[in-house]
Amino acid sequence: MNEEIKRTYESLPEEDTIYVNDNKIEFLGSRPYYEFREGVIIMHNTIQLVPYTDEYYDFVYEVKKNAYKKYVEECWGKWDEEAQKEYFKKFIETYKNSAYIIKVDEQDVGFYNDEELDDGSYEVGNICIKPEFQGKGLGTMILKNKLEEHKNQDIRIQFFKQNPVGKLYERLGFVPNGETEFHYQMIKPKQLNKVK
Repeated sequence: MNEEIKRTYESLPEEDTIYVNDNKIEFLGSRPYYEFREGVIIMHNTIQLVPYTDEYYDFVYEVKKNAYKKYVEECWGKWDEEAQKEYFKKFIETYKNSAYIIKVDEQDVGFYNDEELDDGSYEVGNICIKPEFQGKGLGTMILKNKLEEHKNQDIRIQFFKQNPVGKLYERLGFVPNGETEFHYQMIKPKQLNKVK
């Protein structure tokens, strides 16, 4: 087969923007883009991480509540709405500058936050997707993108012990790195940071 035909080409809508930053190209757009691969046209929806603003406060609270309520109830016996709202208020004040709304086709579908730690490592905080958008690989796509973006750093993550997501993290190269009473902690050392 001709080498020219085997290549992958991507066509981006002109309203969308390509950012070149630190030798990395990021595509941020509001419309699908099309990939032409071996004679087949594939339409991709765009996923955006939009910086958090206070207008999203209630949305993020509900998304996090939906993601973690069952684990909180299993660990502490109940969901105390007032205590959780107070905890969330402190959380969002601390992390709002590194928090993002996950959008697909301009629709708010979830929440992501991260942190650069004092030891030079990168921590994935939360990847929470609304139930009706779960199972589509959105969280995994975002995580893989962040793993590639931070491949020259140790990457840390923790999750509730009841959450089966640990198997995914293992497939992505994370290894156990401790635990607390209710959470497993994992790390992806920088020398292993090749996204699978």
